[in-house]
Formats: sequence, structure tokens, C-alpha cells
Amino acid sequence: MKILFLETGPETYLIGPAKTGQRNLGIPPGGAADPIAAMIANRLVGNSPETPLIESALLGPTLMTETDITACCFGAKFQIRCGEREIPVAQTFVWKSGEILKISHCQKYTRIYLAISGGIWEQEMTNVANQSPSLSLPIHLTPIQKNDHFFLHSSPVKPSSLRSLQAIASQELLEEAQIESPTIHLLPGLQNDWFDNNEFCQSRFQVHSASNRLGIRLTGTPIARPQREMVSEAITWGSVQITNEGLPIIVGVGGNTIGGYPKIGQVIQKDLYLLGQLRPHQLVQFKWVTIDQAWQMLELQQKKVKNWEIRLIA
Repeated sequence: MKILFLETGPETYLIGPAKTGQRNLGIPPGGAADPIAAMIANRLVGNSPETPLIESALLGPTLMTETDITACCFGAKFQIRCGEREIPVAQTFVWKSGEILKISHCQKYTRIYLAISGGIWEQEMTNVANQSPSLSLPIHLTPIQKNDHFFLHSSPVKPSSLRSLQAIASQELLEEAQIESPTIHLLPGLQNDWFDNNEFCQSRFQVHSASNRLGIRLTGTPIARPQREMVSEAITWGSVQITNEGLPIIVGVGGNTIGGYPKIGQVIQKDLYLLGQLRPHQLVQFKWVTIDQAWQMLELQQKKVKNWEIRLIA
């Protein structure tokens, strides 16, 4: 069983789970740019959070399936149509064999996730239940192209289960999972003392249209930085570097593992998902927090996300 991509946007990927422990080999963790939205999309069709799914930014794909499947789109507010039906974001639905699913442009935020019950795989597998996504590497490292296809291991559609999932996918859940504020919280970076921290946090920057999974480039009034050089060193998802022009670049989920620009700050773990939903030309601002504050904010977020997950699998 397959799904075929009839058309696709410039940034549509097959996304597997994030990988850890390989940065020393130059391999970034990867995974979803907005892991919270990806988890909810998977849970809405009864999958585990690690199940491979499709991530699209700004302009989604047009697809066709060879079999009846249960699907759901979650994340940014895209316009979605399946056959003759308009499909709301966060609503689980039956996608029938031969129907065209079109995920067009988004009206708010940036990325959306298409999850299919049973997952989406690069290779056809006879026993996906015993496969580990992290071992079988179901991740398409380059953007999906027109006429590409992937394999399905779809569970049978169960109408009673579908109704239950639709009831859970409420507007409240959708809104809570979106960006409420473009303020990004930071801890000091290794070269933090090179800069005027007050000047940085009083500045507002705009997301450059060239931003992607590798990094988010910001424009605005440059901040002062000393004319010093440094040896390239480790960077990670959420590292905020300052270029020679005095403008920030935030390392993305698929970004490099080393860099030579000084790091003024590090986006706290609680805010990493926001980076995946920042939209070109959106204004953002930064705010410093302490390590204790960062832990408290993360604990509150994890409790809320766990509560969503319990509601989705109950």
C-alpha cells in the first residue's frame, strides 16, 4: 500500500524520531521541527509519538492513497481538502482509496504534520510492529519531490474509534498547542559576555524568508559585537549565534553541529518547539531567564503536554 505525492511544496519531509548521541559524528538530532505538534498528530490517529509522519512548511503537498486509511493533520492552520470535503486541522478523518488530499497554504504559523494510522515508511515492511523507527531510519533526508511515493502499514479504520478521536481534537487543544507569544526565552551562551544583553533583549527582530530547518535567520538593527575571532565549537538546536554583521541566527533542528560565530544565548528547551512555527517576516523578541526559571517553565509545559497525551490515548 502506498501514498503518492502528486505535487509538493519546497519543504515537505518524511520525519522520523529525533536521534541522540551522534553529534560527535556531525549528525544533528533531526526529528520534527515542532515535536509537540508532531506528537499530537500521531496520537490523534492512535500512533506512538515516534511513528514516521509528513512535515510541511508554508505550502503543503497534494497526495493520493491506494487504500482507505485514518489520517489527521495537526499544527499550523493550513487549508485542507480531501476529495470534496474540507478537513479542519486537528480532525481525524477517513481518507479513502483514490481520493486526492490537498494541503495547500497556511494562514497562520508555519508547519503542519500529516499522520496516518500505522505510519509512513520509505521501505515496504512485512512486520512494522516489530520494527524500530530509529533503527530502520525512516527519514527522507531531502525534500519530497513530485511523484515520490512511500509505503503504508495502515490499521483498519474503526468508526467508533474515529468518532472518539474527533471528539478529543477540540479547538481548545489546537489553540493551546500554537504559539501564544513571539517572545523566546534564553539562557546565556558561551560568548554571552561579548555582548550588551540589555541591548539584545530590547531589540525586535524579523524572521528572514530564507529560514528553514537548518536555521532561522533574523533581520533588524544590528547589535554591537567586538571584532574578535573564535575557533569553531559545538552548537546545538536553539543556539543563538551573532554574525559578523551583528544579526542573530538560531540553529534549527537540522542545523550544523559546529559553528564559528559567537553564541549570545541558548533557547530554553521549553521554547524549542516555537522555532518550528516561526513564520517569515514575523517579529520576535528575546528574554533572559535563569536556569531555575527554565526548569520550572519546562516542568509546567511537560505536565500540560502529558495531560494532552493522556486525553488522546485514553
